[in-house]
Amino acid sequence: PINANNSAKLNASITIGNNPLPIESFYDLSIASIDLADYETSYLSSDRTGLGIGASYRVADKLLSFGAVMPIENRSGESLGTNKTLASSLEYGNPENASVALMVGLTREQDTLLGSEGFNAFSLRGAQTTTKFSTLKAQKQLTEKLSLIGLASIARSDMTSPNDSFVGRANNVKSSSFTLLASIKDFTDGDELTFFVSQPDRVSDGWLAIRLPSLADHSRNISYSTKNVNLEPNGREFNYGFSYKKDLTDDLTLALKHSIASNQNHSIDSNIVNSSYLGMAYKDIKLGFVKSLESQKLDAKLAYSYNF
Repeated sequence: PINANNSAKLNASITIGNNPLPIESFYDLSIASIDLADYETSYLSSDRTGLGIGASYRVADKLLSFGAVMPIENRSGESLGTNKTLASSLEYGNPENASVALMVGLTREQDTLLGSEGFNAFSLRGAQTTTKFSTLKAQKQLTEKLSLIGLASIARSDMTSPNDSFVGRANNVKSSSFTLLASIKDFTDGDELTFFVSQPDRVSDGWLAIRLPSLADHSRNISYSTKNVNLEPNGREFNYGFSYKKDLTDDLTLALKHSIASNQNHSIDSNIVNSSYLGMAYKDIKLGFVKSLESQKLDAKLAYSYNF
């Protein structure tokens, strides 16, 4: 939550390198084993390097938030951030019992369409994508140990034509995503077990213009025709699995996760992919390993943080 103190009604913030205040609050959760940022859509998570301003106002069990993020220039003239976001949210209830939150907003992204990028003759450089979105979150504490969390989003995007590309504009691109999680606290002792199923952001309707060159005429002039391509994929990706986190001591934590992805990238031609994660954290040191059952590759990462 933005304000843990219910008596503090008004809260304002200025940040660099974070999402707008409503988005940060919307994806905040008091369950240690769940990071809702893992389920953010591309247009909400693609750029966190600009200047953010925001304010929230609490009345009883209702929290109203507004925020914006925009690019800024540093002293050397370099731009920090490329995207602009304006968002507002209304949260109602107590997450320890039952709560619901609605967030609406608008983002403007550079050189991308819903996380997609182009290269060479199909570059998206110079394109601007404007996305209007609505996102709903519901949380219910069923028992002292069991809680359910649901997320759903819908959006509509329009993209201008890129520079010097066979790709043209995109109009009325509709997309949606959803996530359902069930978390069990103290499954044994001092641990949390979470099951999840999600559908990543998927286009359900919309067209993208493609410029098709013809053969050169006798004067070596090339004409172009435009073909509208339907962006709806032929499949629907689902990710499901579980995560587990246990505090072995006050300083040592063990975490593991296994996920199964079907129809990756919303393509029916994709194989089922299994991946596992094993990690440990000791004070400010974190070590993690990621392994896909379909690959011989093992990825490892060591991180150290210091607060000052």
